[in-house]
Amino acid sequence: MKEKAAMLLFIMLCATHLFAQNAAYQRSQADFRSAVITDITGTVEIKKSGGLNFIPAKNGDLITGDTVISTMTLALAAKADLPTAAEIANFAAGIVVAKIGTATASPQELKDAVKEFYGMQK
Repeated sequence: MKEKAAMLLFIMLCATHLFAQNAAYQRSQADFRSAVITDITGTVEIKKSGGLNFIPAKNGDLITGDTVISTMTLALAAKADLPTAAEIANFAAGIVVAKIGTATASPQELKDAVKEFYGMQK
């Protein structure tokens, strides 16, 4: 069973990498400021230069695309840069997937998760 799970994870990571490479190429052919890809392991920022910046899920949690995109949009609207917005979004997604059913991440839960991850006092 562990071998099958490891193989599935490997296939998913390869697919994400290939998708990111293709997206980087597409990005170089278009006039976008940036692009983002999410999968269960984290978020990939596709830079204007074509480079990739992987921002992993926090605390080993899986992430969900809808939470990442909505939280990232909010952070960008609040003038965060893209890597910071993606990191905040990954924290929010980690909170949501830890809950049962349809869920949200409250501002306080997000603050607590960031403080805990970086070892800050609450």
